[in-house]
Amino acid sequence: MIHKDGADFNYEKQKKFWLERWEKLNYRGKLSNTTGSITKKIVREFSKLEIKFDSFLELGCGLGRNIHFFHETFPKASYTGVDINPNLRKDISRCYPDVLKFSKIVTVDALAFLKKQKPSSFDVIFTYALLLHITEDVINSVVKSIERCANRAIVIFEREKVTKECFWRIPRNYEEYFSPPCILKKPYTESNTLWIFKK
Repeated sequence: MIHKDGADFNYEKQKKFWLERWEKLNYRGKLSNTTGSITKKIVREFSKLEIKFDSFLELGCGLGRNIHFFHETFPKASYTGVDINPNLRKDISRCYPDVLKFSKIVTVDALAFLKKQKPSSFDVIFTYALLLHITEDVINSVVKSIERCANRAIVIFEREKVTKECFWRIPRNYEEYFSPPCILKKPYTESNTLWIFKK
């Protein structure tokens, strides 16, 4: 992975980039109707599969939007959100404050969190535009850690195609990375696809 300045761009540099970016983002506290509508579609697609679950983990939970909408449909499950954002709880409280009432929110990078979890710790593990930021030096470790920690399903909404060159957005066909069978693959935008893998 090559950074725009020509230097090798690895996982540690990616984390530093995002920590700095979170501090600079000027949309903090605002809601996005576009991404909210996509999340609702994802929840509907997942609901059709009738996968029962009691625990849900989102890696890269951002402002809490996805947990909010999954909880609306599946209120009995327990929810955990993980994100590297140092202002995580403050930002969630501005956008989806209800998430703080029913979820465990942890400020840590995804790989570090997964490494500390026991096998099959969460029935469902979900990512939304997280893996596209995971660099090649650790993507296989992240995938294997997700597989180890997921008990019933892995749901990912990630970049599959390149529409605009960007050093911190990496497109992949995740069927080539995950070993559980893919029971649903559905493109949602020009570049982003929903995959659901069932264990």
